[in-house]
Amino acid sequence: MDPLSAILDSMHASAALALCFRLSAPFAIGKTDVKGIPFRVAEGQPYWLKVADGEWLRIEPGDLVLLPHGDRHVMASDRSAPVVSIGQGFSRLGLQEWVSPSQEKLDVRTMTFGGEGEVTTIVGGILVFRDFDRSPFLAGLPAVIHISATARPMLANLGAALKTLLDEAKEAAPGWNIAICRLAEVIFVQALRAHFSGQCQLARGWYDALRDPKIGKALLVIHRDLSVDWTVESLATAIGMSRSRFAARFAELIGQSPMAYQTEVRLSRAAEFLARGDMVSVVAANTGYASEKAFSRAFRNWAGDSPGRYRRANAEMN
Repeated sequence: MDPLSAILDSMHASAALALCFRLSAPFAIGKTDVKGIPFRVAEGQPYWLKVADGEWLRIEPGDLVLLPHGDRHVMASDRSAPVVSIGQGFSRLGLQEWVSPSQEKLDVRTMTFGGEGEVTTIVGGILVFRDFDRSPFLAGLPAVIHISATARPMLANLGAALKTLLDEAKEAAPGWNIAICRLAEVIFVQALRAHFSGQCQLARGWYDALRDPKIGKALLVIHRDLSVDWTVESLATAIGMSRSRFAARFAELIGQSPMAYQTEVRLSRAAEFLARGDMVSVVAANTGYASEKAFSRAFRNWAGDSPGRYRRANAEMN
């Protein structure tokens, strides 16, 4: 397994939601921030995207946009158009803000919004990760990942997945919403692959870390061997570096010490295990803690709650 695969394998989406927007000019709709990763792919007319207080980006048909931090954003046909909350558009249809795959009855209506002008169809969705705001990997990604379909050839697999996504939304055949949700994780992986292979602006430190033969191996080891109680010394030995050089290089590329990163990875995965109902003692052993007491203390400091209460609260939701 390569380092990126190991990192993504340790991050399991707890939900994936989807909806189709059919927007006619003039339009400008605003979306509040969410604890997840929104994605957008469009066809028809280009549109403008502004994330938080950033600059306006022109999004062409076929482009893919991901917002790794779930920031608030505006989608508009015209940068000067007055912004309307997306919630108002949904309420006009009598819909909740997101159509969830967990609902017994799925509503396949598209959200239609805007004026009488040319149409932009945007298939949108959001990948929801448990405790995603604590992920050191996601924290290292930029606010926007914009992968152009026209500036450079789209990666073949990503382009095929996006086409399938648009086809599913347009046809709205039985099960379309579930199909889009399943495609979302595939698109996320392919988009990150494009991002780190240089198809768009890079998160330089992570890109260099994944390509670095030593630090990349350290990331692989940390994510693959959760039950091992690694130290800086043992990690350095495992990858063939001196302790001081390894610690300095890791912090330079990742932005935190090897032990701080390992702790976040272990506890994030522990949260996944607890949410699926694993016993606290088993989770402690499987994430490298010598005792349940030591694990409980670390988890409480990280999550603000005891492992037992976290397990009960989240297992009931699943």
